[in-house]
Amino acid sequence: MAEKKTILIFTPYYVPGFKGGGPIRSISNLVDSIGNDFNFKIITYDRDLGDESPYDGIVQNSWNNLGNTKVFYASHDWLSFGNIKSLLENTDYDSIYLNSFFSFKFSIVQVLLRKLKLVPYRPIILAPRGEFSPGALNIKKLKKSVFMTLSKLLNMHSNIIWHATSLEEQEHIKKNFGNTIATRVVPNLPSINKDDFKNRKKEKESLKLVFLSRISPKKNLDGALRMLRGVSLPLTFNVYGPIEDLDYWKECQKIIKTLPSNIKVNYKGEINNNKVQDVFKEHDAFFFPTHGENYGHVIVEALLSKCLVILSDQTPWRELEKSGVGWDIPLGEHENFYAAFKEIYNMDDIEMKRRSDNINKYINKHIIDNSVVEGSIVLFSLDCIKN
Repeated sequence: MAEKKTILIFTPYYVPGFKGGGPIRSISNLVDSIGNDFNFKIITYDRDLGDESPYDGIVQNSWNNLGNTKVFYASHDWLSFGNIKSLLENTDYDSIYLNSFFSFKFSIVQVLLRKLKLVPYRPIILAPRGEFSPGALNIKKLKKSVFMTLSKLLNMHSNIIWHATSLEEQEHIKKNFGNTIATRVVPNLPSINKDDFKNRKKEKESLKLVFLSRISPKKNLDGALRMLRGVSLPLTFNVYGPIEDLDYWKECQKIIKTLPSNIKVNYKGEINNNKVQDVFKEHDAFFFPTHGENYGHVIVEALLSKCLVILSDQTPWRELEKSGVGWDIPLGEHENFYAAFKEIYNMDDIEMKRRSDNINKYINKHIIDNSVVEGSIVLFSLDCIKN
């Protein structure tokens, strides 16, 4: 029997954290699903996004056993260029898996060290996690453009396998780095909760929407709030998620103060991953006009909770209205968002049950897919062209 390969994963946030959003779930689901096929070693921060204190019960700046995985919980100060180099020199691994293109400590340093031949050569698989979507690139556009130009001039990312989680993300990557680069399309592995959720009750002429995500420009909470200015229906909009950008949140608060009296907005704070589906069960629809998602674990969580979704067209979840499970609407088409709100507002128990049945069919067709597990195994079995 062949010896299992060891994959060294760099990611800013990992369990027990939850504020870092989708990448935490992507990697934890990966470990849960194919952890028997590979040895995973994960290097991450010692605390969750925005926290001042490290996780309880860990040994900082050292390897910790977490299930069948080893996790190195590094403090922000410890994770320097020199210490990353030392980790790469003194850790046994067969390939590196990076979960960002733009992160200095969790991607750029590793690529530079290999490019400069300061560490042993190993294959690198890079998952940009939606960073090349048009909406994401427009945030801090100049800074990102300068780095991308520099990386091309220096040929920094040669001999790298790019992991795209959808055909759309593959197009975004190739648009920026050319058609000759090595890309593999393997969707993220979802969190499948096998609980049998009962069909929700829906009172006619009521509307309860929820936003559940990190509060940052990319997630477009401000755009969602601005859209609500034009809604004449009475509705409640509950917002959950860690405040990643305080200045941005202050702008959102200013918008909330301008909303008409028929719109009730409540900020509910942060929520642990194990409570997410409970929150979705309490709402009629997930309103998420994001600027760009390469997958969107939170969208899957909503659907698994039989919660309708109202999304922008900047995610891989498309033709939702045709399937009767929600809407994917271009950000500029506010009237279509309003039409979706009105349609849900007028739904009753009978129609909501029909939609729940649609969601069940959609989940079985598009989310529960054993081929994704097989694709993940193939992805991490690949070797790059040796330099």
